[in-house]
Amino acid sequence: MPSPPTLAKSGSSGRVLDAYVAAHLRQTEGLLLTALNTDSSELRGGDAELAASLVDSNRLYAVAAQRAGNARLADFLRQLEPLLLELANPAVAPDISVRQGLRDYVRSNDVLFQVRATQARLDERGVHGT
Repeated sequence: MPSPPTLAKSGSSGRVLDAYVAAHLRQTEGLLLTALNTDSSELRGGDAELAASLVDSNRLYAVAAQRAGNARLADFLRQLEPLLLELANPAVAPDISVRQGLRDYVRSNDVLFQVRATQARLDERGVHGT
């Protein structure tokens, strides 16, 4: 994944989008942490439902970011989509190699760092407003 995206354009609509995307990224981070750190099949159903909801939101925010002129944020959100789709459609009985593959992908692509850095930048923009 490329470096964390830049912020949305200035103005109140940009700050509103930033706030919603930051909240979305907090939920995404929580889902990723749960998926990466839990081997329990009991959590998979709820995680899949949350991931499916996040896929829908992610698509809307990517379109909104693109329309707001923030192509980097839109691209970043689009890059998250395959990972969210994978979590939304888990294998019926995933073996350890599937879980390890997900962990390896997230680590090797610094996905959690990207999500956290982007979310922090969006939050910072909301606090300082420009």
